[in-house]
Amino acid sequence: GRAAAEVSVIPNAVDAVRFVPDPAKRGFRMDGSKAEPGRITVAVTARLAYRKGVHLLAGVIPLACERFPRVDFLIAGDGSMRPHLEEMTKSHGLTERVTLLGNVPHARVSDVLQRAHVFLNCSLTESFCIAILEAACCGCLVVATGVGGVPEVLPPDLLYLAKPNPAALVDALNDAIEALEAGGDSTKGREGSTEGNPEGSTKGNQRAAVDPVAIHERVAEMYSWDDVAERVERVYERAHATDDSLVGRLVRLSRCGAFAGPLFACVAAVDYVFWRWCEWKKPARTVEAAPDFVPDDADFVLVEEE
Repeated sequence: GRAAAEVSVIPNAVDAVRFVPDPAKRGFRMDGSKAEPGRITVAVTARLAYRKGVHLLAGVIPLACERFPRVDFLIAGDGSMRPHLEEMTKSHGLTERVTLLGNVPHARVSDVLQRAHVFLNCSLTESFCIAILEAACCGCLVVATGVGGVPEVLPPDLLYLAKPNPAALVDALNDAIEALEAGGDSTKGREGSTEGNPEGSTKGNQRAAVDPVAIHERVAEMYSWDDVAERVERVYERAHATDDSLVGRLVRLSRCGAFAGPLFACVAAVDYVFWRWCEWKKPARTVEAAPDFVPDDADFVLVEEE
């Protein structure tokens, strides 16, 4: 293995301009009709396939609807297991509480998430799960299976983890709903200020924890494109400044496996010999450098998408 100081971890980033909370949409269905006061929307955006835990979702929904009479599900996505969800919805009489939107273009995913209070992810495996970031950036609390890199994506007050089984996911969903109720779901503004009111500090912290705008600001700061770009630059600068030799590279490549290692080392050695031959045949100093191309806006015609 490598020393921790030699390893750099660079996460994905989230489009914090597109994925923003919209308090005006909470409490409204996709068709524009207003839901009953006090109802909680749980959103799911995923490809409806086995790897995304759709069979778990089909087990969670009936249990959650029975346990939480005020909860509705809004599901965006399509796939081979959509009929499985449709059959479950009909057999349990939940067509009024479960909305299957089908395929939703990524440009419209934010419209779905902005109507939700909680985001549910039932995946069996995930390396990072950008969908969790997008949901949190829209102000949702997140309930997810604790698989892959998911536990490292968000702080624990925004992410409620569960084992990949329906009962555990429903328990985690209960914790998220309790947090919403304790915090007051401050979609009408940042209430609960504790300035000059020490007794209200706990309530104020709870409200801050579930305030969609506060959640958005935290996630946007943690996963900004500027921060990711700066990390990438630092890694490349460190790599560029690292002294290395041909022998050192060949030795490292040879350790990549009993068969692949020697193969990689041989290919690298051949590449090196070919490069030296090209340099001898036509030295780099004799090759005219290509100037930087600075486009003129007048040279291009923008074609708008229909």
